[in-house]
Amino acid sequence: MKTQITITNSTTLNDLPDVLTVATLAAYLHTTRQNICKMLIAGEIRSVKVGRSYRVPKVFLQEFLKGSSQQPA
Repeated sequence: MKTQITITNSTTLNDLPDVLTVATLAAYLHTTRQNICKMLIAGEIRSVKVGRSYRVPKVFLQEFLKGSSQQPA
């Protein structure tokens, strides 16, 4: 059973589930699933591989967002 998550411009981090799929993460970060997969494979965003797919715990997304906000512009 799949649960559909609707991401809007007003969706906050607290609104997201504790574990994100690649598709949900791509929608939240306003990018493509392919780009998210590249970031996961490169280790830019930590993840857990479940079978052939990736899952990203919300705490790993928070680490990524915190780290990217600290980089100089």
